[in-house]
Amino acid sequence: MLASRSHQIQRSRKEGNVVPMKTSEHHANGDRVIVMVSADESLDALFQFEYVCRTVTSAPKDHVHMAKDESVEILEGTLHCRAGGQERILSAGEKMVIPAGTPHALWNEDPSGCRAIGEHRPNSRARTTFEAHLAGVALPTAEE
Repeated sequence: MLASRSHQIQRSRKEGNVVPMKTSEHHANGDRVIVMVSADESLDALFQFEYVCRTVTSAPKDHVHMAKDESVEILEGTLHCRAGGQERILSAGEKMVIPAGTPHALWNEDPSGCRAIGEHRPNSRARTTFEAHLAGVALPTAEE
């Protein structure tokens, strides 16, 4: 079951207000998404998050973001990525940018897990999609 809770405090980049960071967590496996910059803070220009993945999975089907770029930077562990039909294994310190319109998939095969910073520019339902994923709902293969 997906549970959301305030995780810690951060200062809003625009107004200096103190706002709670929101964490969405899947209690059964420990995967979680920690929102770093929300759509509200960035006026829908950016959704930035830390993704902590403890679940080992097989490669999912590709999906496409027609109107946004996605990037992922690995902090710990490794992450498998397929973009435009080419597969890579990203390690700590590596970053990958996936341009809008590129079919892609990301998954964890590392038993020790993976931590990464992800960005979606501009923001487009990314947070809702991640919360659904953590709740066990299948990700869509295409985005409007």
